[in-house]
Order: sequence, then C-alpha cells, then structure tokens
Amino acid sequence: MKLYIFLLILIIKITFIYGQNTAAAEECKPVNTLLKKDKSYNCCLESGITCENGHITIINLHNSNISGNIPKELGNLSKLEKLLLYNNQLTGTIPSHLGNLSNLKELNLFGNKLSGSIPSKLGNLSKLEKLTLYNNQLNGTIPYQLGNLSNLKELHLFGNKLSGSISSKLGNLTNLEKLELYNNQLTGRISSKLGNLSNLKELNLFGNKLSGSISSKLGNLANLEKLGLYNNQLNGTIPSQLGNLSKLKELHLFGNKLSGSIPSKLGNLANLEKLGLYNNQLTGTISSKLGNLSNLKELHLFGNKLSGSIPSKLGNLTNLEKLGLYNNQLNGTIPYQLGKLSNLKELYLFGNKLSGNIPSEIGNLSKLEKFSVDENPLCNSVPEKVAKLIISKNLKTCVINGNIIKDNNNKGTVIINNHDINNNKTINATSETLSNKT
Repeated sequence: MKLYIFLLILIIKITFIYGQNTAAAEECKPVNTLLKKDKSYNCCLESGITCENGHITIINLHNSNISGNIPKELGNLSKLEKLLLYNNQLTGTIPSHLGNLSNLKELNLFGNKLSGSIPSKLGNLSKLEKLTLYNNQLNGTIPYQLGNLSNLKELHLFGNKLSGSISSKLGNLTNLEKLELYNNQLTGRISSKLGNLSNLKELNLFGNKLSGSISSKLGNLANLEKLGLYNNQLNGTIPSQLGNLSKLKELHLFGNKLSGSIPSKLGNLANLEKLGLYNNQLTGTISSKLGNLSNLKELHLFGNKLSGSIPSKLGNLTNLEKLGLYNNQLNGTIPYQLGKLSNLKELYLFGNKLSGNIPSEIGNLSKLEKFSVDENPLCNSVPEKVAKLIISKNLKTCVINGNIIKDNNNKGTVIINNHDINNNKTINATSETLSNKT
C-alpha cells in the first residue's frame, strides 16, 4: 500500500512538472524569436526572463541590442506582468495583441525605432501602471481608449510624431502621477478635464502646437510639482489659480503668446524653484510678491513688455542663481537690494529703460559669473566695488553700457572678458576701463 501511494505521488509530480515545462516551452517561442534563439530553447534560463509556475511573468530585455519586430504572440502570455524592451533597435509597429495582456503592469518600449500608431487596444490593459513609449517614431493620434487605464500612474509618450488633440478622456486617469506628451505635433486646446488628475505630480506638454488659453482648472492639481507648457501657441492670460499649486517646484510657460500681467498670486508658490515666463507678450509690472519665493533659484521674465520698476523685494530671494529681466520696458533704478543675492551667478538686465547708477552693492555678489546691463540709460560710471568684482572674478560675460560709458577719446567702452557678445569684438577688462569715465 505504501509503495502504491508513493508511486501515485510520483506520477502526479511528474505530470505536474511536465505540464509546467510544456506551458513554459510554448510561451518561450515568441521570446526566443526576440532572442534569435532556437524555438525549443528554455527561455526561463535566460537572464532577464522570469518564470513562475510554468508561466513567463517578466520579460526584461532592455539594452540588449535586440532588433526586428515585436512578435504579436507575446500577447498570449496571460501571466505577464512586465514587458521591458526599451533601448533596443526594434522596428515595425506595436502589435495590437499586446492589449490582451490582462495582468500587465508595466509596458516599456521607449528608445527604439517603432513606427505606426499606438494601438487602441492598449486601453484594455486594466492593471497597467506604467506606459512608456517615448523616443520612437510613432505617429497618428493618442487613442482616447487610454483613458480607460484606471490604474495608470505614468504615461510617457514624448519624443514621437504624434498629432491631433489631447483627448479629454485622459482626465479620467485619477491615479496618474506623471503625464508627459511633450515634443510631438499635438494641436488643439489643453482640456480642462486634466484638472481632475488629483494625484498628478508632473504635467509636461511643451514643444507641441497647442493653442487656446491655459485652463484655470489646472489650479486644482494640488500635488503638482512640475508644469511645463512652454514652446506652444498658447494665448490669453496666466490663470491666477496657478498660485494655488502649493507643491509646485517648476513653472515653465515661456515661448507662447501669453498676455496680460503676471498674477501676484504666483508669489504664494512657496516651494517654487524655477519660474520661466519669458518670450511672451506679458505687460504690467513685476509683482513685489515674487519676492516671497524663498526657494526660487531661477527667475526668467525676459522678452516681454513688462514696465515699471524692479521690485526691491527681489533682494529677498537669497537662493536665486539666475535672474533674467532683459528686453522689457523696465524703468527706474537698479535696486541696491539685489546685492543681497549671495548665490546669484547670472544677472541680465540689458535692453530696458533703467536709469541712475549701478549700485555698489552689486560688488557683493561674489558668485557672479555673468552680468549685463547694457542698452540702458544708466549713468556713465562704474562703482569701484563692482569694478574690483569684475576683475577679480574674471567674469565669463560682462557687458556694461557700451553705448553710454565714454573713455578719454569719447569712444564707447564695452566691458567684457575675452568677447563682446553684442559687437563681436575682443576687449579686455582693466581697472582703468572700469574707472569712472566722463
């Protein structure tokens, strides 16, 4: 009897193992096609392939120099959870059969040469958490069916040739944390429904042809840390509601056709580190409330039509490294409080209507590398402290009123180290040049 029971258990185990191997062997066929292996090869022995209970659960073959098409039979791997084929040389289209992978959580195909459209059937992947198809040659529209991926946390489609509008149904992806559709050929308006993405941390739509105004409902994105809408064709005003984004670290709206004033409520963004609003059509004054942005490292407002004086409260931005206010219509004097910006590396104020003297406090900016205040009606003198800073620091770029400061021969003096970026000529900075000239 004992021998009978032993033999029965042995037969069951052998049958189970055989069944497992048979299932794995069948699932290995499309993987072996990718690997350029014999069809009978046990792919479960391959590094990057994970098999459990006779089924392939993970295919991780990134950076493996794989070429050719993606086998449509991969869509039959019912237990597959991760398909990672990024940074290879794959060509052809993305098989619609991948939409059958009901257990898939990650689909990463970026950095290949895939072409054609994104299959609408990928919208069937109900467990998918990450979809990364960027830096390929994909075209066509973004399927609205992707709005069905209720568990999706990251959607990266940038760096392709995608066209058409951004479907409002993407606003249904309430678990989404990162939405990156930049550097495509997308057109149309930014749907206000994107304001429903309450868990979103990064929204990057720059480098497209998006038009219309910025929806005020984007101000509802309470967890947003990065907002990049630059280099589009957006118009209208900057919504004051963006000042509600208390976690925002980067706000980039430059290179559009935005008009109106800069909302003072942007001064509420206590965590902001980078603010880029340049090359628009903004008017009005620079709000002194921007001086509340204690974590700000970069402030770029150049290439607008801003007027009024430079707020002295900008001198409170002690973490600021780059300040670009050039090519506006700013007037008044340069606030001496800017001399408190101890971390400042770049200061560009040229191309305005600034008058008066260059404050001697600018000479306190020991980390300054680039300084330009030319094309302003400033007084024709340079404070000694500023002169010493320029010479001792050997500034990479320094241009001070080439059209105003006169030397003894009544010739324009442009102060720069090695190269005059305006007149394309070499002039060396000397203490004599930097002395008061009349």
